[in-house]
Amino acid sequence: MNVHVISLFSKDDILVIHRLFDIDFKDLIPPFLKNEVTNHIKTALRELKNKKIQTKIKNLEAV
Repeated sequence: MNVHVISLFSKDDILVIHRLFDIDFKDLIPPFLKNEVTNHIKTALRELKNKKIQTKIKNLEAV
């Protein structure tokens, strides 16, 4: 029986890969957030009701 396991790299794993193979972090870590994380951040920022933060929410939506 073949069992395929998918596991994510830990922060330490990524650091080791970065150092051993001289790969930039930006190539090892995706530069985007999951939708659920983005939605949670937007909700929390809206509750602050700060105009400067509202502008930054628009920037977050572009990601």
